[in-house]
Amino acid sequence: MSKGKVKIKDKGWLKIKKKYLEAAKSNKVVKAGQPEEVVKKYPGREVTTADVAFFHEYGTVKHRERAWLRNAFTPKSVRNLFKRALPEIKRLYKGGADIDQILETLRTGAAYDAKWAVRDSPLIDTGLLRDTTGAVVGKKE
Repeated sequence: MSKGKVKIKDKGWLKIKKKYLEAAKSNKVVKAGQPEEVVKKYPGREVTTADVAFFHEYGTVKHRERAWLRNAFTPKSVRNLFKRALPEIKRLYKGGADIDQILETLRTGAAYDAKWAVRDSPLIDTGLLRDTTGAVVGKKE
């Protein structure tokens, strides 16, 4: 029986794992919907756009739910978001991109999807909810 040494040849997994662990330590996430950075108060009322979005999303005692945001982020749409980010993910592997570029691509796609969801729903009255719907890259809470 031969006593040869086993040589492990990494084809990129260790590099990706290192980048992933660095990204996880940063605690950065993409927040979509009504992030606090974009919330506005309705003129002449005591409610904010986040309040109205919540009432529509989950309903109230008097009104049924109209889940526009949850419907925008189905498993299929989330897969499509990651497909949009695939070029940056490939560049990350090659050393030409960083996690912030990937998160920005995901943020842009999430904001687009959320805006389309509210635009296609029966929720447009003043347009303020649509205008303040978006996505930001922020710290994990």
